[in-house]
Amino acid sequence: MNTTPPEHEMGRVSNNTTLPGGYSLLRLHLPQMSQTITSGQQLRIEGRMLPVMRCPHNQQWVELLARTPLPWSTGDTLQVEAVGKPFTLPNAPVTALLIGDSLGLAPMTFLAEQLKQTRSHSLLVLLGFNDTLPFRPAPSRIMVDGLPAGVIATMPLLEDWSVPGRIAHIDEPPGCFGGDVLTLARHWLEQPQLGTEIYISATQTTCAAGASLAKEFNLRYQTAVVSD
Repeated sequence: MNTTPPEHEMGRVSNNTTLPGGYSLLRLHLPQMSQTITSGQQLRIEGRMLPVMRCPHNQQWVELLARTPLPWSTGDTLQVEAVGKPFTLPNAPVTALLIGDSLGLAPMTFLAEQLKQTRSHSLLVLLGFNDTLPFRPAPSRIMVDGLPAGVIATMPLLEDWSVPGRIAHIDEPPGCFGGDVLTLARHWLEQPQLGTEIYISATQTTCAAGASLAKEFNLRYQTAVVSD
């Protein structure tokens, strides 16, 4: 099967949901792209670049995240273009550290869903925010060694998937790490972490800083820049 997404497709809006913090979650019916698009890619819609958050196999729909309200309504038909270089998924079992900030949570969620399906990788997802989160944090029941005591908040969807996750936030809400997500990642990396590969999806600045962190620990890494 051809794994390269078609360059263009007309997508139909299934849902446009407003999330906390002014975020929007857009679901599009995309029969062709949904079969080939992968984590790290974005969709360009009427000049807007939106990161893909979920694209379950054989479901024919794609979910995208935005930090602002989107003007489209259920039933609208939109011209969609797939752009961006996807992440290269590991061929052998690895310990995958996924790091995202704000809109970067979308590609990290997509990647986590892809990696967990193989059941051969160990995952840790770290998400960082400076503003209102687009979800209500939940206390995680999954233990993670190497993180500061009391940092137990996670994204509920990750917990439902049994994927370890933690949240960093500058205002230090209950259960969250008080600071930026790369500082939280450093806490974990300072413990012996064999076979670790780092995946980062964030702003250009955070991706560059994350790449420097990976190089400092002599770890393989990939980045996907997102912006709104």
